[in-house]
Amino acid sequence: MGTRVQKGLGWLRLLPRCGCASRAIHFRTIAQNPVTSPVLLERRLNAATTVLARSMFIQTQDTPNPSSLKFLPGRAVLEGGGTVDIPNITAAKGSPLAKVLFRIEGVKGVFFGPDFITVTKYDDEGFEWKLMKPEIFASIMDFFNSGLPVINEG
Repeated sequence: MGTRVQKGLGWLRLLPRCGCASRAIHFRTIAQNPVTSPVLLERRLNAATTVLARSMFIQTQDTPNPSSLKFLPGRAVLEGGGTVDIPNITAAKGSPLAKVLFRIEGVKGVFFGPDFITVTKYDDEGFEWKLMKPEIFASIMDFFNSGLPVINEG
């Protein structure tokens, strides 16, 4: 399974040929597929560098609750300040970002602050941050690059 470069939303995004939008899967694909030509290797590395150079830098911060992790995207999350608690998928109907985050397996709740997003996972041992974080990072980056509002007005 090779990769292809697709231009979308003003930035380059690498997708496996299967059409999956996960960068984590893409980078795993590059690592697992042997490169048969130096030109192909150079193309893959240049394209991957382009993706990284145009992506957001998101930091994480532990919280007192080991089931919650704070994500700091380095930009305003709620433009007017304040906070919004979205404890379940049903309450996410007014937030496109919360809907995206709840699609990730293991996400139990989402909390928005002025400059952060706190995601709470289920306490089940099957859900580990080391497995969930890459997908949460990718979802947050893709969402902010889309230009959609975090909370729909009205």
